Amino acid sequence: MNKILSLALKKAVSEYSPKIKDFSKVGVSKNEQGQLVVELKAPMSYFPSLLTHHATYPIRLDVIKEHGDRWTDPENIQTLGAFKLKIWDHDKALVLERNDGYYGAKARVKNVYGYMINEYSTALGLFESGRLDYQNTIPGNELATLRTQPTFRESPILGMYYYGFNTRKKPFNDVRVRKAFLYAIDRRQITDLLGGDMSPLSGWVPKGMFGYQENVGIQYDPEKAKKLYSQAFDKLEKAYKSDKKNPDILNYMGFTTRKIGNFEKAEKYYLEGLNLKPNHNGINEYLGELYVQTNRLDKANERLNVLKSCNCKEYGELELIIKTKGSKVY
Repeated sequence: MNKILSLALKKAVSEYSPKIKDFSKVGVSKNEQGQLVVELKAPMSYFPSLLTHHATYPIRLDVIKEHGDRWTDPENIQTLGAFKLKIWDHDKALVLERNDGYYGAKARVKNVYGYMINEYSTALGLFESGRLDYQNTIPGNELATLRTQPTFRESPILGMYYYGFNTRKKPFNDVRVRKAFLYAIDRRQITDLLGGDMSPLSGWVPKGMFGYQENVGIQYDPEKAKKLYSQAFDKLEKAYKSDKKNPDILNYMGFTTRKIGNFEKAEKYYLEGLNLKPNHNGINEYLGELYVQTNRLDKANERLNVLKSCNCKEYGELELIIKTKGSKVY
């Protein structure tokens, strides 16, 4: 495969569809020279970088047809990299063996051992004893200690977390409300709260990936948020007047008025919402935050107790806010 990958940026298939039954219409073929040809709908400068993702790796169809679900077993799988799969004990461990027939530079080590470790404490013990060289994820609260060790190295991974708006539902069908939320969120505070192992991001492309721009999107600006909240609040009030039994609307109204500093009115909306739905996760969390902001930790803990059995993110978020006594409210 090291010699047969060639990309042709030609006219593409009209559009991808799982209903296509004729594979020739997909836009992927092999030419007379044995090269793989991919036809795209339009020029795409970053397409070669997409081919480095595991989802685009070529797989031998004859191997899958011959072995079925067992085509990934060590004795069946066909690979092209610097290592070959030697042992795979599912859910426990795997062993990679150096591929001496690899076309590129020869690997320096003969074998690589990987372990499926469920408990981070176990992985940490193996690292500290010199038996573990690499760990994929590390709890943020452990980073400060690990960074003091001379053998510890870290490198970022590309990924992102985000919350999306349902723009078909009030109040998020109003662009002013959506923008106000974005202006009001201090992403840096959130990443610091999570232990400092993440970076704030205001766009879709994470740092380190082609196309990343640091200042793209809406940046944290509480004054702009307050202005937009005020402009959009009339929409919330109209929604409330048309549906006074909707706790979600009351939650949004409480959140909005709290963000512009009207805690008394916000509390009224939250309590009205809880009267309709006592176990509403969002209202209980945000009302708890309000109580922390107004120095009523006993009442904040009451909201936390309500969330205790929900097995939801709202419990963890409010718990952290209470522990930091409001310094991390977001």
